[in-house]
Amino acid sequence: MLFDPGVKLSEDRTRIIDPRAQGSVRLDVPIQGGAALLRENGKGWPIADIESFFGVTIPAGCPTKDVMRLHGMKEQ
Repeated sequence: MLFDPGVKLSEDRTRIIDPRAQGSVRLDVPIQGGAALLRENGKGWPIADIESFFGVTIPAGCPTKDVMRLHGMKEQ
């Protein structure tokens, strides 16, 4: 999954913090938000295009066959 730049896991690993949305969501509750499938089974946007367009770097160890972007997350 791909998150917007600056989104991170809280130090206690219980929340996802999104500074652009000025909030966070707990990992143990249902959430809602927007999603876009950018790659499926290795087909779709090239990784370099995803990184350039969204301003992110996908670490070398991350799987890139399927890439989904999540954004605007909030607790239901």
